[in-house]
Amino acid sequence: MGCQASRRAVATDANESHKHFQLVTTNAFTRDARGHVRCIVPPHRLPPKRVTWTDQQTGAVVQDGDLEMSALPGRYLVQIVDSSEEYMEMAATIGVLPCPVVSGYAFEPCSSSASRDGTVSATVDAAPRGARYLWTTGVVTSEPSLRNAAVGVYTVAVLDATGKVADFVHACDACRLSADPARLA
Repeated sequence: MGCQASRRAVATDANESHKHFQLVTTNAFTRDARGHVRCIVPPHRLPPKRVTWTDQQTGAVVQDGDLEMSALPGRYLVQIVDSSEEYMEMAATIGVLPCPVVSGYAFEPCSSSASRDGTVSATVDAAPRGARYLWTTGVVTSEPSLRNAAVGVYTVAVLDATGKVADFVHACDACRLSADPARLA
């Protein structure tokens, strides 16, 4: 994946590419989420005149004029023309993290601050087969839900089928379970 030139010679050697620009990619948490690609142009380079991001599968222009792009997982091409009309391009792939992602929590509040009748449920994407869930209380569940919970703050860790904590991403705030006496009405 070297750079290509239209008017001037641009290095294609991987060791030379740092003289032109670098791409920094942040993968998406899930197939439906967006990742991010940022193009870093070294300070000694002329400022970009045109920047175009293209989806390599469809050929559609995804974004124009910005050195950063947010998009769904896929393969993209960034084309940069600087003020001296030097043309450079580089491909970037936004992938999906290969691990489970805790992306949010939902809860049903407790009936009082002293009761243990609340429920906390985690949204977990890409959990491994046979996954279990370790809650901050020390309880392990087979589903990403904790029943009979008291008022408090909860998070969950994803365990693999052997009971070891799997590599996972916690991509949201902890769940604050509250009391709602009106729930009994």
